[in-house]
Amino acid sequence: MSMNRRETLGFGAALALGAVLPSSAEACRLFPRTSTDRYAAHQNGKEVGSQRFEFSRKSGRFMVNSELDFQFRDHSNRAISFFHRARETWHRGWLNAFSSTTRFGEREIEIEARSGQHGILSVSSSESDITLQISGYVVPSSLWHRDARLVNRLIDLVDGKVKLVKVYYAGKEVLPRNGGVTVASHYRVRGEIVRDTWYSENCQLLRVQIPVRNAKPLTFNLVPDVD
Repeated sequence: MSMNRRETLGFGAALALGAVLPSSAEACRLFPRTSTDRYAAHQNGKEVGSQRFEFSRKSGRFMVNSELDFQFRDHSNRAISFFHRARETWHRGWLNAFSSTTRFGEREIEIEARSGQHGILSVSSSESDITLQISGYVVPSSLWHRDARLVNRLIDLVDGKVKLVKVYYAGKEVLPRNGGVTVASHYRVRGEIVRDTWYSENCQLLRVQIPVRNAKPLTFNLVPDVD
């Protein structure tokens, strides 16, 4: 799947008009501050893994290093392991490069993407001889990006493919946070990727819920800050 620069600019304009969001979303910065966000994963009331995002800046570029590691139970109560590590590099608001390694049971996938002319990413996979050409104006399936609530497509960092989605605003909810509570905006992602997400007023990802077929969903909650 590919898009030329005119198409991507039109797509970017459509993002600003294509969804109804709380007014506070307009004040969110494009990229988070330099920090580390950690999440604990639970299934059926038990902690089963973790996720981490490390945000940093260097030489005019914004980097995201992420790691996801958990085990979950399927419908037959079999334990299945999942490990995913990715690095995203952003420049001037565009995804400039990314790489990932994913292990799912016995399966392992490696992805490498580099930017070429007109911000087009060339994506190669250890599972395919085909190199995909996609626009650098794309939001990753890691969902930390503020525009993950606006888009109709996400780049899947596991297989390097663009997935079509629809995102629905599901209203405000109260979540526990740092010994108290906070108001979060709930969104439902449906389509080729299915998630439920909750964001703070400053667009920080607070919670992600992932469905598991014929089993309890996985829920990732932001771990409270430690002073």
